Amino acid sequence: MNQFIGLKDGGSLNYNLYSEENSDKGTIIFTHGLTGNKFQLTKYINEYKKEYQIIAVDLRGRGDSSVQLADSSIETHAKDIIEVIDSLQLKRVILFGYSMGAYISQKIAGEHSSVQRVILLDGGGHVDEEGKKMVYPSLGRMEHVYPSCENYIEATANVYKNLKVTVDPLVIQAIQYECKKKEDGYGNLSNPELIKQDFDSFYLYDVEKSARKNDKPTLLITGEGNLSDRPLFTKSNYTALLKEANIQVILTNENHYELAFNLQSDLLGNIHDFLKGEFSNEK
Repeated sequence: MNQFIGLKDGGSLNYNLYSEENSDKGTIIFTHGLTGNKFQLTKYINEYKKEYQIIAVDLRGRGDSSVQLADSSIETHAKDIIEVIDSLQLKRVILFGYSMGAYISQKIAGEHSSVQRVILLDGGGHVDEEGKKMVYPSLGRMEHVYPSCENYIEATANVYKNLKVTVDPLVIQAIQYECKKKEDGYGNLSNPELIKQDFDSFYLYDVEKSARKNDKPTLLITGEGNLSDRPLFTKSNYTALLKEANIQVILTNENHYELAFNLQSDLLGNIHDFLKGEFSNEK
């Protein structure tokens, strides 16, 4: 069910609400990555909506949410999600964040008492300059104008295929949703400069402080598959997180994008065990 929530500063967040009848069992808030939208993590949502209420958000500047703030960053997006938690009076919250969504989730977990567990899907650690070299070129699709949404979908699907993503109907749904009418054609309406600003805020993010403040049970899932010559986040990027006693870790051979878009059958069971407090693994 598609919903909008008004924010105190006049902005709004769009989100999908699933399995409202399961709200007494807890609510999982899914927060997508830098250039994603509320459909990016659908394969995970479909698994856990059987037992939990699910909220999947469009961050500002993505999907049908309002435009980004001039000072857009991990910090501002975290404040928005906290507003959602408070406005909906959610009491038993599980945060599931992918890439930038993981940073946002880690920050919220250290600041909100309603959060019970946190899942970080390949994100939340230090970022190095090599990471910027891998991410910046991928933002070009936000600047391009296409004759039709079909052209946009085809071009974006080809990019994902090159990243080893299986382009199935759920991936097409996520791509199609972000295609909007522009002044002179079709494409992604996100502001590329503000998206870059969001990514640059990774470098300002205090990983150590956020990790220390988050005392909730946390599951970090890392993608060790290469994007070019290396993973987006290497094990050394996660050094600060790995020092925390409350964090459990799953290492995978998938790359950053495969983790988000491809069905991860083995992971689904491990996450289910973590949600029930039954999963354990050595760092």
